[in-house]
Amino acid sequence: MPEDAWREVRTAFQRIAGVPPALIVAATDGYGNSFRDDQSFLPGRLRSAALLRQEGAKYLEDNLEGWLTEAICAGSGDDVTVGMFYRVPIDAHPSNGRLTS
Repeated sequence: MPEDAWREVRTAFQRIAGVPPALIVAATDGYGNSFRDDQSFLPGRLRSAALLRQEGAKYLEDNLEGWLTEAICAGSGDDVTVGMFYRVPIDAHPSNGRLTS
């Protein structure tokens, strides 16, 4: 890795208007490059938010590595780092981590 790789980092600021997102996914370019276009990439993100609500965070944690491996093997073949950030409502059940709203 080049000594000045930090210069390649891109950031953005998005003001939240209305209801904050339930899920924010941050990923390196290897993940985005695994999809041929934005239309192919979008359904995966939507599915992750739905799965978080339906199955809970532990389900995503247990399956994320396999999903990423599948995406990069079918796409870029590049290494991938992904972070998922989500809000937990006050009424989330603590025993299973499932979101109730």
